[in-house]
Amino acid sequence: MESEIVRFIFDKYIQGYGAYTIAKELERLGKRNKRGHVKWGDNGVRGIIKNEKYKGDLLLGKTFTVDPISKRRLENMGEEEQYYIKNHHEAIVSSEVWDKAQKMHS
Repeated sequence: MESEIVRFIFDKYIQGYGAYTIAKELERLGKRNKRGHVKWGDNGVRGIIKNEKYKGDLLLGKTFTVDPISKRRLENMGEEEQYYIKNHHEAIVSSEVWDKAQKMHS
């Protein structure tokens, strides 16, 4: 995901635009999603807004493997340990912008 798209999403979101409107604007601008398609949905936009990676942090253990043979994974709802690492990598958006978006998302 290009950092300019991530910044665009956060900027528009904290200006009060909804996820659906942002998704349609990304499509209108011809911006490609992580799969390389010019197709955006509100869930994809919300997923970016909620992802701590964009402020430079990392949460390990979001999912866990249920069956190693099928490699089936489930969202970790407390079944396994999770580890949160602050300032793990360079941020794309500031903590202040990310935090403001989280408050608006709630």
